[in-house]
Amino acid sequence: MKKLLNFRPILFIAISLCLGIASTYFYLCDNLVWAIFLSCVFLVSNIIYLILYANKNNLKEKLIFVCVFLMIFIVGSQGLINQISSYDKADLDGRIFNITARISQATESDYGKKLILDNAIVKSYQTKKLDYKISVNCYGENDFDVGDVVQFKANLYDNNYLYEQKFNVYDIEKGIKYHTSVSSEDIKVVDNKLTVFEKINLFIRDNLKKGLGEREFSVGYALLTGNSNFMDYDLVSSYRNAGVAHIFAVSGLHIGFLATVLTFLFKKININKTLKAIIITLILFLFSGVCGFSASSLRASVMTAVSLFAYAIGKRYDGITATSLSAILILLVSPTQLMCVGFQLSFMVVLGIILLANPIARFITKTIKVMPKKLATSIGVVISAQLFSMPISLYAFGEFSIISVIINLIFIPVVSVIFTLTLFAVLIGGLFNIANILLLPSNYIFKFINVCITAFDYDIFMVGGFVFGGAIIGYYLVCVIASGFMNIKHKMRFLTCAIMILVSVSSIFIVNVTERNKVSISVSYVDSLSTTLISTDKENTLIVSDINYVFSMAKLSRCSVYCGDRLDNVIVMGGYPIDLQVFLSKISSVFEVGQVCYYGQKQEVMERICKKSFPKTKISNYFDGQLLPIEQFDFRASLQGCAITSIIRDKKICVLSALEFVKPNLNDLDSSFDIMVCYDRSEVILNKYSPSIGVSYKYTSKYANAQESGNMLFKLN
Repeated sequence: MKKLLNFRPILFIAISLCLGIASTYFYLCDNLVWAIFLSCVFLVSNIIYLILYANKNNLKEKLIFVCVFLMIFIVGSQGLINQISSYDKADLDGRIFNITARISQATESDYGKKLILDNAIVKSYQTKKLDYKISVNCYGENDFDVGDVVQFKANLYDNNYLYEQKFNVYDIEKGIKYHTSVSSEDIKVVDNKLTVFEKINLFIRDNLKKGLGEREFSVGYALLTGNSNFMDYDLVSSYRNAGVAHIFAVSGLHIGFLATVLTFLFKKININKTLKAIIITLILFLFSGVCGFSASSLRASVMTAVSLFAYAIGKRYDGITATSLSAILILLVSPTQLMCVGFQLSFMVVLGIILLANPIARFITKTIKVMPKKLATSIGVVISAQLFSMPISLYAFGEFSIISVIINLIFIPVVSVIFTLTLFAVLIGGLFNIANILLLPSNYIFKFINVCITAFDYDIFMVGGFVFGGAIIGYYLVCVIASGFMNIKHKMRFLTCAIMILVSVSSIFIVNVTERNKVSISVSYVDSLSTTLISTDKENTLIVSDINYVFSMAKLSRCSVYCGDRLDNVIVMGGYPIDLQVFLSKISSVFEVGQVCYYGQKQEVMERICKKSFPKTKISNYFDGQLLPIEQFDFRASLQGCAITSIIRDKKICVLSALEFVKPNLNDLDSSFDIMVCYDRSEVILNKYSPSIGVSYKYTSKYANAQESGNMLFKLN
């Protein structure tokens, strides 16, 4: 009798590791329901494993496996705790230091450059070498680059492992613990030190610049190294809307191309197969290092290495086992990778292709008998990848492209050619100083691709505005069962999938209808921007209470995940603190803005300029205490220390956001309202004002206890 699943020890170990990390992650985020649920899933899975696989003859062996799975579960859980504990204990308490550090990353920004520093030595009352990196907003003109050793004096503020009600996954994973802002005039370059990987990366970057135009270079550099920081926002958005932005994440697509070319070249050399596999594997991991050892490149390198060595020793390659092995290796080194969107997309896409590509291809060839087998296989690969990546894309980006299947069928073969052509052109051209000649064909190809991607508005094919919630488990189970991975008879498989689809669709519908009827309020603060977003079923209102001229749109861009791409009302507070035209130019790159209300002295000239530049946006000037014409809200605002007051009558919610250090008068409020208070800068105990509302606090470097004072983020449903 066939078992429900073929036993793959490496797969079971990988699942145990993931469950251990995930349950601990939810526990640390105070989401006990999911933490308990995943722990129960692990325990029940082990019981089922014993029932299905154990008998009198092998009971001892299976119990040993269960002990191994339990140990791996604990290793994953403890590994995440250790990683977070180490990160949390590295606080410097916002003191001033004399800093000597090396630039490991330099990215252009609106205000100058964003620098990531490593190998930092800080001096205050004692000298200390930091284990974590520093993020520096370096404003002003400068030519700092990777490898420069710099010295400067600044306050170092700590990053916490919680950020905006979520794990601060990016900073933890990149090892960035501290942040500061410094003028370029205050930074002194004292040396230059480059790693081998950085030297190769800069070699590629500098030679690409010699042979490609500015926009062509940004795309070519992102394609070869996975670094899309040189691409402007509009260009990245165009590729994302077309559904092909995955080409900028160095993954199996790139590693596969490189491995294929290397295998072809080594066929001409008569050496031992194992030695050949070792050499190719070393080259692949060198390339992964050049790309920053991203999860996708490491996963692809490990899988390709397993395939090469399996072929060398005459063993059968198993994609599921290879994928599981690469996940184990990555997560043992860094458990927080499991929470990274890049890791999730990379592994889910590969699993989707392994499980569903062939079944979909077979279905297509049976249904359309004239369909060429290679074309059916390509369609199967693209569709399976889209099916497994869609829920994650919806959660992370709020949308996905429904036309990406067609575009990828055309695009991927072109990418394979241009990747190989450009990589060898830049390497050979750089060595012989003829990169500008050899990269000429690549320049025209990239130019043509950019025109094709940007000439059409693919945004009309974007689907979003809903979430899966807990139904994501049912969705992936349906995909796995439908793939034939489980040994279930056809009729039972069909019936099981039908029932699970019905349950999943129903739960998705209920979750999204419930979400749409909720009022969502989120307040966030960074050094350059402080905002309050109030989203209802009828309109979205953004209150900007503190803003710096050089603010970045990266912060506000995240709001689009929750409220879509329209802001019905934007209220600029603080006595007209910035150039309104600059502000509107930036915010309009992400959102469609209905009306802007600004407080303070009326600026007629600026209003006329803005109305010409943004004819669809209504611009109004308001004064202290005036009631704003916003649907669903009784909205008043004052400048000199009084509160911004927003009352949603039918939802019984009152929001107060203090601009300065003066508390609003809570005694004047109707006691029937649920009250939430957010102070951008005041030191006030907050939770006593919201007995019936859950409040999530944003930890910041400025306050020792963010639950009692200081800046915070909350989301109210």
